[in-house]
This record gives sequence, C-alpha cells and structure tokens, in this order.
Amino acid sequence: MDRLPIASLGRRPEHKLKGHRGPKSKTGCLSCKSRRIKCDETKPECVQCRRKGLTCAYASHNNNNNNSNTPKTYSSGSGGPPSVSSPSSHSAALSLPNKKSPKRHGVHGTPLPIDQLLIGGSPRTTSEPSPSSSFDDEVLLLNTFFATATHLLSVYTGDCNPFMRLRKYVLQSRAASLALQAMASFIASGYQVDDRIDCMNRGLELQHAAYQEIQAAMQDEEARRTDALFAAIVHIGMTEPWHPIRANESGAMHLQASKMLIVERARAHMLLPPRFLVNLVVYWDMLVSLHSDTTVDGFSPEMLQGRCSDEHPIDFIDPTLGIGRDLFPIIIEVENFLRGVRVHPTDLDEQHALELELRLQSWKPELDPDRLQGCLDVFKTCRLEDLIFTSEAYRQCSLLLLYRTFPHALQAGEEEDFEGVSRQHMLQSVASRVINLLRSIDGTSPTTCTHQWILFVVAPDVVSHPERLFITSRMNLLLEKVGIEGIADVTRYIENVWHLQDNHGQPSSAWMDGMYERRWFPLLG
Repeated sequence: MDRLPIASLGRRPEHKLKGHRGPKSKTGCLSCKSRRIKCDETKPECVQCRRKGLTCAYASHNNNNNNSNTPKTYSSGSGGPPSVSSPSSHSAALSLPNKKSPKRHGVHGTPLPIDQLLIGGSPRTTSEPSPSSSFDDEVLLLNTFFATATHLLSVYTGDCNPFMRLRKYVLQSRAASLALQAMASFIASGYQVDDRIDCMNRGLELQHAAYQEIQAAMQDEEARRTDALFAAIVHIGMTEPWHPIRANESGAMHLQASKMLIVERARAHMLLPPRFLVNLVVYWDMLVSLHSDTTVDGFSPEMLQGRCSDEHPIDFIDPTLGIGRDLFPIIIEVENFLRGVRVHPTDLDEQHALELELRLQSWKPELDPDRLQGCLDVFKTCRLEDLIFTSEAYRQCSLLLLYRTFPHALQAGEEEDFEGVSRQHMLQSVASRVINLLRSIDGTSPTTCTHQWILFVVAPDVVSHPERLFITSRMNLLLEKVGIEGIADVTRYIENVWHLQDNHGQPSSAWMDGMYERRWFPLLG
C-alpha cells in the first residue's frame, strides 16, 4: 500500500463546492445556530432539536461595556482555544488563506513514508496559518460536537459518555480543537439545511488546518506523545472521507499513525492513550481492514492490554466496542487473513480458517456483575440486551465472512444445523440470524450507530424482500442520524450487489470485488 505523508492530505482542492449560506439564527439555541437554521426558541427544548433528538442548549449573554464589534479570534500561538462552556453571541464565517500546503519529500522527490514522518523525518520548514475564525463560530462548532458527534460515536449517551472527556484536549491542543470542529461541521452539513455545501467546505478547510497543526506537532518529541494529539489524529483521520472530493479515501494513513504512536508509547514504557480512544482505533481498524492493509511494524493486539492514561470504571462498557472489546481483534485478524488469501493463497489457508472459526465460535462476552455495577449510568440510555445482541451480530458476521470463502469451515463448525443443506442456503441462514439479532434492537437505540459494518457485511447473503427492506431502512436511519453522504453511497452499493445477484447470478463471495476494482472505500461514512 502506498504511504503518503500527512502533509499530502492537507492539499487544498482546486475547486470547492459552490453554495450559499442560509439565514442565521441569531438568538436561537446553539444547535440551530451551528446548523444555520431558524430556531423557534422554545425552551427548554426547541422543535428542531426535539425532532432530531439533539441536545438543546442556549448561550448565556452577558451584558458588558465592551464597545468593540470585532469578534475575538486566536491563532495557533495565542495561548489556546475558547472554552466550550461559555459561548458569546456573535457568529462569523471561517476563511482560509488560498495557499497550497507544502508537501514533504524524500531525496528523490517521493513522499516520505509515515514511519519517517513520525520518527525522525526531516523537519517541516514551511508553516501555513490556521483558518481565521470568530470566537463564537468555533464555540458553536465545539458545542455542536459535544451535543451531537459524541453521541454518534458511542453506544450510550449522556455526560457519562467518555467522549465528553475530549473537552480538556480542546484546551490543550489546537490540532484537537480543529479536528473536532471539522467533524462537527461535516455532521452539521447533513441536516438538510440551505447551507449544506457551505458546511461541507468549511469542514474541509478545518480538516486542512488540522493536518498542518498535526504535522507540526509530529516533529516535537513531547507533543507527539500527548493524549490531545492522539485524539486529534484519530478524529481527523475518521473524517477524511466525509467530503465528496475525498470520498475514495480510507483514512488508513492516519490509522497507521495512531497505531505507531501506541507502539512508541509501549516501547518507552509509557501509559497508553485513554482506553476509549485506543478502542476507537480498534473499531476504526476493523472498518479499514476490510479492504486495506493497516499493518504497522511492532504493533500487536496484546500491546493494547497495557495500562492507559485515563481509565474509569464505566469504561468496562466501551463507548464504541460495547462488550466486544476482545472480539474485535479477532475480526480484524479474519479480515487481514481473507485479504491475504485473495492475493496469495496457500495450502495452509484452510487450516487457518478453521482455527479462526473455532476462536469465533468459542468467544463469549465478559459480563462481570461487579464491573457492570460501575456502569449503571450506561443503562440509562442503552439496554444491556442491545449490547449483547450487537456483539453477537458482529460475531456472526465475522463467521459469515469466513464461510463465504471457506464453506468447509461452515460445514465443520455447524454440521448438525446444516446437514444436507446447500452452501448457499447455509449462508442465507447465518445471515437471517444476524437480521433477527438486529431486529431485536429498537431503531432508537444508541447501539445502532455502530451497525453499519454489520449491515454491509451481511447484505450479500440476504435474499428475502422483508430482510432487504430492513437493511435499507436501518441504513437510511443511520443516514438521518449521522448525516454523512458516505452512508448513502454504502446503501446504493448494497442495492447494486443485490441487483447483480438477482439478475446476473453473482455469488455473495464476489461482493468485495467491486470495491477492490474501483478502489472504493466508503465504510467510514
């Protein structure tokens, strides 16, 4: 896989999407302001927030004698970002200098590999300023992030959500602040408002500025090992495909950077980054490993068992992995194995498949009653049953991935259930199990925000109209919740797979061919 330096991802597009900005809500709630839509100002919860299920909050306006009409701004060297708890009343657009980002190159003009960038590449000599923005615009975006994005990343919501801890990194790192603002701007673009395109372009500008801040921090030995920078890399990497001009990006380079920073800390006998961020990298790795190589020298799943810098009892139920923390490394191993089989099949593949099948069959979630007592706040917004059904759906989908390529593993692992049944019907039966698990989870459950991979993987073996309708309805529900166009791309791809199967006899095992041929990586939507 080609490896590019972070600077190359900071490139400015030649042409931005064109659009217009709709009327602003000047005295409405923070969510409506950030989305540039009219707010009816109903308190304690306006109509728009109630419809979208968003946290509704209003800014407190302090009367003072400041006669200046100039909005407050700050740059990367001005001492830090604004507090996200005390927004003021102005709102202004962001702008970015029309300069191209510098690219770092090796001695022959080729981009430096990521390991050189992180561990001793030549220092960056050119710096580009961050986008100038009003104090209020940044506060609005940060409040939007903590009111919406944190819940979209987690299987449970509320103040107990570990992603709410990211507030402290906003105060410590300009890169983290910009990364969270970029994610918020992309999410705000999905609410079908007049300024959708403007929000998308603003997110792209913030992405670009965050890349530059990250690149500069990477050259500093102390900054490179901070939790704040780690959070910035993870969040900006996950948003990489969220703008249409980058829809074919996978974020794999930033994922590798995150894993390399973990390796650095482990080798230096340092505490790892916060547990919820480490597990977010595992989840991200599972998404990308389905189609891309994310291997990093020295990295291993066992390394993730080390002590982390910020752990709480409630983290026993991970906001992203739920109760499947030790299941996801097995899923990633299955994905890496199947990708390798496509390229370099060997005589030992069948045996390896059977070993992986046995590990998946024997996996069970850890449900320690004592540790669950420390997670009671989780169950205010999420049922334990939903977490169990979600982890089981992941396990069944991973088996399905194996069975498509190695049907003998299916026959060996579940011989009693499928004796005398055709391979095709066996796969369809496993797929129906997954659909039944997801049907047991209400569409309003926060756990559904992590179901896209499950729906995508199971879809090729779903043949009945009601089950297919369930998949598309859940994908549409995800699109409504998250608002990122990549989810619609995934849905269209699923429907195209069904068309090829129904009309051209394409087997379910060929479902990944189109993605490889087109280099189309939409999962991070």
